[in-house]
Amino acid sequence: GCDIVEVSESEVNMTPATKLKLVEMAVKEGFKVQAELGPHFADAPFPVGHTIKQCRDYLNAGAFKVCLEGDVIRFMKPWEDGAMADKMHTIIDEVGIDNLVIEGGDDLKAAQWFVLHYGPEVSFGNVPFEMIIKLEHVRRGLNIAPTWFGKFASL
Repeated sequence: GCDIVEVSESEVNMTPATKLKLVEMAVKEGFKVQAELGPHFADAPFPVGHTIKQCRDYLNAGAFKVCLEGDVIRFMKPWEDGAMADKMHTIIDEVGIDNLVIEGGDDLKAAQWFVLHYGPEVSFGNVPFEMIIKLEHVRRGLNIAPTWFGKFASL
């Protein structure tokens, strides 16, 4: 009864070409496909140009969303590092926030940063159960860092 699958290199090493072929095969078989980008245990930021190309390739192959791996986002910390924020903005602006899922995990600062910059409708994935209420507070403007006060209103 499964109709949605994720194709990811976070657990298994594979080339982008292999991953692209798996996306195409799954779509051809009638699955709705989400492709995930980035490794677990990240030790480098998303390479901007390569990431944009991969996202576009997966979307063109039929993926309905591309998930940005949370370990890479937490490595980059765009909420603390302006250069990393610029890289993240470039990727998101080129690919389109509506085409992305942000793997949130349990990092409230990450959720705050993405909601502040891209609005409350950002798609988050892999949010632990105990974080759901906190994330919804962020989406509604109720749990935002004090320095962000007044940048957007509660919904």
